Amino acid sequence: MSSLFLIYKSGAGSGKTYTLTREFLKLALQYDSPWAYKQILAVTFTKKAANEMKTRILEWLLEFANETDISSNQKAKDILETVDCSAEILQRRSALMHEHILHHYSDFSVQTIDSFVHRIIKSFSRDLKLSADFEVEMDVEKVVTEVVSGQLRDMGEDQELSDTLQNFLEFQLEEEKSTRLKTELVDFFRRNSDEKANESLEKLSAKSFDDFKKVRKEISALAKKLRTEIKDKQSALQSSAAPVIDDVTSHLKNWILNSSLDKFINYGKTPLTCIEKENIFPGKKLESSAEHQTVNALILTELDGLLPLLDTYLVVSKLVKNCYLLALIQDYKQRFELYKEENNTVLISDFTAIIQSVVKDNPAPFIYERLGERYRYYLIDEFQDTSLTQWQNFLPLITHTLAKGNMAMIVGDSKQAIYRWRNGDFKLFAELPEMDSEPDDYITKEAEAQLKLASRTEQLDTNYRSSSEVVKFNNQFFTGFETALSETGKAMYAGVSQTPAINKEDGYVEFQLFGTRKDDNELFLDRILEIIKEAEQRNFDLGDIAILARKNKKLAEIASFLSHSGVKTSSQEGLLLKHNLKVRLVMGLLHAVAYPLDDSNNTQLFTLLETWNGKEADLLLHSSDLEKYTTEEKRTHLRIRIWNYLEKLMGKADSVSWKSASAYDALLGIVAYLKLDSEPDDYIETLLDFSFHAARRGQNSVKEFLEFWKDHDKLSLSTAEDKNSVKLMTVHKSKGLEFPVVIYAEPFSQGRPGQIWYDLEGLETPIEQTIHSDGGFFKQKHQGQSARFDLVKASAEHEVSEKFLDGLNILYVALTRASQNLFILGLSATDKLKDPTIAVFQNVFQHDLKTEVFKTGILTEKREYDEANDVDVEIVPSSLKSYDWKNRLAFRFSNKELDTEGSTVTERTLGIQMHNVLAEFKWIENWSEFKKDLEEKILDEDILNGLAELSQTAEWKNWFTSPVNIWNEKHLLDSDGNEFIPDRVMEFENEVIVADYKAGAPNAKHPEQVKNYISLLSNLFDKPVIGKLVYVKEGKMIEVN
Repeated sequence: MSSLFLIYKSGAGSGKTYTLTREFLKLALQYDSPWAYKQILAVTFTKKAANEMKTRILEWLLEFANETDISSNQKAKDILETVDCSAEILQRRSALMHEHILHHYSDFSVQTIDSFVHRIIKSFSRDLKLSADFEVEMDVEKVVTEVVSGQLRDMGEDQELSDTLQNFLEFQLEEEKSTRLKTELVDFFRRNSDEKANESLEKLSAKSFDDFKKVRKEISALAKKLRTEIKDKQSALQSSAAPVIDDVTSHLKNWILNSSLDKFINYGKTPLTCIEKENIFPGKKLESSAEHQTVNALILTELDGLLPLLDTYLVVSKLVKNCYLLALIQDYKQRFELYKEENNTVLISDFTAIIQSVVKDNPAPFIYERLGERYRYYLIDEFQDTSLTQWQNFLPLITHTLAKGNMAMIVGDSKQAIYRWRNGDFKLFAELPEMDSEPDDYITKEAEAQLKLASRTEQLDTNYRSSSEVVKFNNQFFTGFETALSETGKAMYAGVSQTPAINKEDGYVEFQLFGTRKDDNELFLDRILEIIKEAEQRNFDLGDIAILARKNKKLAEIASFLSHSGVKTSSQEGLLLKHNLKVRLVMGLLHAVAYPLDDSNNTQLFTLLETWNGKEADLLLHSSDLEKYTTEEKRTHLRIRIWNYLEKLMGKADSVSWKSASAYDALLGIVAYLKLDSEPDDYIETLLDFSFHAARRGQNSVKEFLEFWKDHDKLSLSTAEDKNSVKLMTVHKSKGLEFPVVIYAEPFSQGRPGQIWYDLEGLETPIEQTIHSDGGFFKQKHQGQSARFDLVKASAEHEVSEKFLDGLNILYVALTRASQNLFILGLSATDKLKDPTIAVFQNVFQHDLKTEVFKTGILTEKREYDEANDVDVEIVPSSLKSYDWKNRLAFRFSNKELDTEGSTVTERTLGIQMHNVLAEFKWIENWSEFKKDLEEKILDEDILNGLAELSQTAEWKNWFTSPVNIWNEKHLLDSDGNEFIPDRVMEFENEVIVADYKAGAPNAKHPEQVKNYISLLSNLFDKPVIGKLVYVKEGKMIEVN
């Protein structure tokens, strides 16, 4: 098999998007058909990346189409290397394909992986047993909070639930831990809502409150028993050490004699160090006497037996708290599923699991059979962020297309894998085409063999983004981490060195450390300001400068400082809708419409209105005018003035009617009355779009929307391009972007501690028979000391290794965003100087950052480039216009003829009802459920009896179980444009049946109607078409010839 499976391992700025665009067009333009692009599916992980790729493809096609001498175009030359046609034919194909894509944009399959999976689930919702009109919920925390709130509301009604929560609360009080019950529960379940924790939660969800009550009882008894044993061993240790206790190393002595058993149990490094050195004495004391040597050997032996006991107790004591939380899993899971069912919701995080439920253990899943025939080529971008489940879901498509001799391509950079917390598994890409699998997983092993046979790996090692000095610095720096990396890490960073592009031979890098005192922080901030001012002097715009950090807290501090220093900044926080004056004003007025007695909102709104329109003195007066009133009088006057303002602004009728209007209509009205639609405004437009989205989710009324708004306080604009403001963003937000000047602030800050599911199989206690008998796990936040537990050592060490790679990858992303100047500024305490980043840097560059700032390269002017071919034409609407649909829309009733002339209104209504209900069913698997559904939705007894009679016939059952395809109430047009709507068309293997349902009595016109259907369908099918009239009340089917 030739190399059909291409793996491109890229680096930062190595032309990944160029490669994807080139390969996409090589595949699309090899055909003469302008719609060949429809055979290609390209997926990536962000909307931004998908839009960028779409834009790049269209730009190339347009460039080829308009090129005066296409044979000299380098991009065209790249494509013509594999596309067997002349340059002129390529130009013609490009022009036709560009036009075809614009006219059929929905067939242009460049999308995010979530969008792709969503489309699959929507298309096969019936097969996957989902409602066809389900809503996608992006906010997992919102759902978790709703479910937990339901648990707390039911305290007092559900006794077992109440007891568990009460016991957990008491435990938290005893341990002097947080008693904010809702916060604790939401945090626990949110952190365990990911793909990695799901398997463990599923196993534990089989256990009831009673099961965990028994577990807690056994754990408590075990903890008590262990505590007694530890106390006895401490006494024995003290007795053994007594003869020479004053000579024992001071730390060990203090530990042995500690009167607090808890402090004794939570031992530090001292006992471990003594065991490692085989010496409990300082200096040469061990050699001073035979007694010292005897006691030394005795104590070391006792420590060998004691420390595992302490470790076991520490694990067991942690289990006490977890048992309360784990006991809630079954109840939580049940409520969680009920919430999704009642709200017709599918979480975006469920997508991969839903598909996997079908794909698992099946080499050719039915949902891919039809899809796989549509696409011949697959391109997957940002593969390093793929989760194991996502990759397993894609494997059938990849192997299917390779088996047919078509190409698949994967592009990624393991060094930029910074989404492990979102289930990304960078090892997948680092190890491709090899894949981890269980010994009996023959499907994966077969796929792996196929990938190996077809694969070719290429390294994209030229950096087109950064100047040579920046590339050189990063090459040296990240190569220096090799000895500190695990085998996986070494594979990831094997190709870290890049070759800079020839035409970028300038650049500058600076690395400076500051202390952690207050005046050091001021120097740190002053240096940032100084860098910005110096960059402006070298002709850089403020928009050319980006300040990166791992945490928003540090960015907020920097933004505040720069703002007070007169430097305009742009950050995600600044783009939040809730901070925009116009949005706050509009939402304040909307809130006043729904809740006119809300004094808090009235006070804020009063201030906003003063800021917005100080000329309203005759109506609102000023805040100083209210000072003469008492607090209660002030509230009353404020309510009256706000309501008067609403009536004046909107008119009395509108201000009252808006209470019952939809939120979208009310917002449109407020925007119009305030004349905020006189010019375009991104914030107002986003607010209106959001309210429209909320209405589709069922949050339609003003009050419902206000609640929905509270849950989405992070709603923001996309980052806008602004040449006059410094960009502030987290490293995660900066991924894929580049800036001429980058300042990376505080590079040593750590992310949140990881979490590990610990398998307790090795713990020889009753817990093994209770929790672990069905595959239970122990969940605990990872702490540095956990690595000393033999029980959990492997898991803990693995997490430490993964965490180190997370930090290194974030550092790599941050330091590769700069095209010209890179500044690394860190706040360092003494312990930070031991950070691996500092150690590697000082070892590689032989430079002491404590005493001197590191500088390399030359600070140059802003690099200019030819903008002749890079002119954006911005189309800006003159105003934000909307119209009241009630004044522009009229309704009419359906004119579809259902029955004979002379039918009464009641007969027509029952006929419409019957047709609507039957149109809902294509296939029927459960006839008793079908009957139950009919009885709930159809009111006429005669129709129900007739349908019951029909359901007993083999022919009727065959209609709902055997067809290859079914179309209910599909519109047909004849050559004269006349419209026909048969009730049901069924394609079988050897024939097509068209059926029409009748609720009334037989009529001579009915057969003619069916004959028209037969005539039209005969032109569409090569099979015989048979007509059927179904007189439902009579329970009869009549064939029409």
